[in-house]
Formats: sequence, structure tokens, C-alpha cells
Amino acid sequence: MTKPLNQNKMKKLTKEISSHFPLIINLSHQKGGVGKSTLAYNLADSFRILGYKVKLLDIDIQNSCIGLNSLREIPFVNIKKVLNRKELVDIINNSYSDNSEILIIDTDGFDLTLSKLAIIGSDINLTPLSDRVTEILGLVQKYNQTLKEIEPYNQIDISNYILLNKIHPFAKDFKHIEEIISQYPQIDMFKSIIVRDRAIYDKSFIDGRTVFEASELKGHKEAMDEILSICYKLMEIEIDKGVNMAVKRKRLTLDVVKSITDNQEQKDNMDNDKIIEKKTNRVKLKDLEKFSKSVRFPLVWKEEIEKKIDYPTDLSSFIVEAIKEKMEREEMNIFIG
Repeated sequence: MTKPLNQNKMKKLTKEISSHFPLIINLSHQKGGVGKSTLAYNLADSFRILGYKVKLLDIDIQNSCIGLNSLREIPFVNIKKVLNRKELVDIINNSYSDNSEILIIDTDGFDLTLSKLAIIGSDINLTPLSDRVTEILGLVQKYNQTLKEIEPYNQIDISNYILLNKIHPFAKDFKHIEEIISQYPQIDMFKSIIVRDRAIYDKSFIDGRTVFEASELKGHKEAMDEILSICYKLMEIEIDKGVNMAVKRKRLTLDVVKSITDNQEQKDNMDNDKIIEKKTNRVKLKDLEKFSKSVRFPLVWKEEIEKKIDYPTDLSSFIVEAIKEKMEREEMNIFIG
């Protein structure tokens, strides 16, 4: 359960955080529908209500935050769709000189170049997570793998947190989740803050509102407290880190951007090669049978011909040669129709 907000602590945090601006918060997950954009949209409004200048960058392929904003009677002015890495890098790097205070980034899957640059360029990375064991294992392993890949390029320690999100109101025991996450030293967990599965988070979006603007809906106060608690926790994390601002400014250098981009392209090429090889092997028998329809030879020869083919390769030419060889041995003629 989310603990009640401590007014004295809140005042202290709001006063101290100003010396740590810009505070850059990245929200990421490897799949959609987990409440990531919901959190980003509401967190941005929460920081606005607290009196800070906020920018929300939408680099998610679904552009949910942009879509929600388009439903508003009066749209938020500081929500921006980011299309490429140069634009993202420029916004993050310029945030240290353009008086930015809070920058929230709604990213896509961990494997993408934009997502990795957002993780490196952020002070805190926040990933929403349900309490389903299958999702926990898959996400934490993938998240940890991504963090290891980008670790050589980190100029500072980046805080990486898991937030329990869309959790059933009656669920209380999360020790199994804590035990799993404790195996990954680069990842921590919000243990005192839990975002429950409340209808207000969806219903307020009908006209692009945040939970702070939906006072008529059930769960209004509880949802506000959950989002505000996250804001104050994020401020507390950044203040406790005590990172030198000069060091923070050096994160997304040209060398870092180039290295991340080159490594991702190399990884993508390797993955594509594996996909092509798997697809080629998968169609092996299908291609052979398709070709056999235009070549008059007994299908009982398929196994013998198949052994002669080295995949992946030009299937048709090897099949033709194999059939010709077989025909010659049997002193038969080949007819290709």
C-alpha cells in the first residue's frame, strides 16, 4: 500500500530538488499495454501541479501521450513527438542550458536505439510491472541485459527502478517479486509505492484528462496520492544521489551516440541474419515440394535430394542439380514445365 504523504518531507524535497535540475525521467518497457504511457502522462501533470516546468517526450511507437493530448479541450503545450535520435539527443543535451526542470520520456522497447539513448540520458529509469511471475521474469532479464549492454557508455550511475503497476486492490504479498529483483544488482524496486488497478486511470482518458482533473470519478484521491508519491520518490532518489551537474552534462556525447548506434545496427544485422536463416530452413521442404510439381520425378526421391542441399542457399539450383544427377544415374530424362 502507498504510504500517506508526509507534508514536511514534501516541502523539503520540493525545495532541494531545484539544485538538481534538469531531472530527466525515462519510462520504458518491452511491450505495450502495461500502463507506461498512463504513468508518463499523469506524472507530467503531477509535476506541473507542483509548480515545475515540464516537458513530456513521446517516442513510443504508439504515441499514446500525443493521442491523449489530442482529445483534450485545451491541449498541454509541452508534449512533443520525437522522431529520430538526433532530435532526442539535442533535447536532452539542451535541457542543461534551456532552464528545463522536469523532462519525462515515454519510450518504446529496450532493444531500440532511441530507447537506449533515453536510458543513458536519463537520471532515473522507471519500468512499470505487474505481479505476474511470467512477466516479471521476462522483463527483468531483458531489462538487465539492456543495462549491461549500455553500461560501458554510462558517465554516471543511472538509477533503475521497477514500479508495481495495475495491481489488484486486494493484493498484498509481493515478496516473490522482491526476491526475483534482488538477483539483479542494477535494478531496484519501489517497495512502499504501488499503483493499483483503478478504473479512473482509463476513464479519465476518455477526454484526455489526467486523474488530477477527474474529481468526479471514483478513486480520485487514491490515484492522486499514488502519482504524487511517485513524484516525491523520484525527487528523493535524485537528491540522495548528489551527482555533480558537470558530470551529468557529459552523458550523450557524440562518441556515446555513435557507439550505441553502431552497436545496435550490428546487433540488428546479426538478429536479421538469424531470422533469415530460420525462415530459410523452415521453407526447405515446402520449396522442394513446390518445385517437384514442375519437375516430373518420383517424390520418393525427396529425402535423398534433400540431403544434398546445404541451407541457406539457392534452393532451386541445388534441387535441379540433384534431380539431374539422379536422372542420369537412372538413365532417365528430366522435363521442366
